[in-house]
Amino acid sequence: MLKLLMENPNDGYPWLGLLQIHKDAQGHGYGNEVMDLFYTVMQERGVKTFRLGVIDVNEPGHRFWKRHGMIPIKSVTDKDGKEIIVYEKNIDFRVE
Repeated sequence: MLKLLMENPNDGYPWLGLLQIHKDAQGHGYGNEVMDLFYTVMQERGVKTFRLGVIDVNEPGHRFWKRHGMIPIKSVTDKDGKEIIVYEKNIDFRVE
């Protein structure tokens, strides 16, 4: 499952809101395949940069996104008091 917000009203950037791969399917490359498709769709839509947030204690999530070239840009606290690390990626310079 992938959820996308084309323009976050808080910062004007597109946000990847959720990428969820069933636990039994993790580690088989499906996340990478979904991201390749996501990059293609975003480039077709003219999107050059997007953002996403990862809960600070989600180490597997941080590793996945860093492998995809996401760069942490700031830390925020959500409405439930959880620390969220905000990542950003420039799609134009994605390394295959």
